[in-house]
Amino acid sequence: MTRKMLTSSRTLLLLLAATGVALVPSAVSALDGNGTLRISTTNGWQAFEVISQGDNPPGDDFDHAMPGTFDGIGAYMVDEDTLRILSNHETGDASISEVNVDLASLQAAVANMIESGGLGGQSFVLSARQAYGRWSDDAGATWTPTDSTANTAFSRFC
Repeated sequence: MTRKMLTSSRTLLLLLAATGVALVPSAVSALDGNGTLRISTTNGWQAFEVISQGDNPPGDDFDHAMPGTFDGIGAYMVDEDTLRILSNHETGDASISEVNVDLASLQAAVANMIESGGLGGQSFVLSARQAYGRWSDDAGATWTPTDSTANTAFSRFC
């Protein structure tokens, strides 16, 4: 396994370990180092949130404030530079969000946290939005376009 793959695998493991929270081996910060972390760490671990409820990253051309009640999470590499995180929200009108992260910047944020206990101003979230633009309730015979949970009537995916 190459060093780059090992670093990427460790970063992915850190992301998946705590549903949208990156953990590194003692200070805490929320989205890109701003705000209050909404988890408690133990045993000397440090953490920072990748994205939190209500966050709407500026400049991504999407008006999507992250819903709450994070549940399932998955991630995959869109390309060699971008990690896409998909998060299920177990709200009354459920949804799935897509968060795109610049992998090199995330790795720099993790390294800064390990070395100095802070992100060092490192920004890494590229965009956040609803992960789908349409849905069907008749096996794909017809589709309903959507850009919010206002017309989905989804109720808790699990």
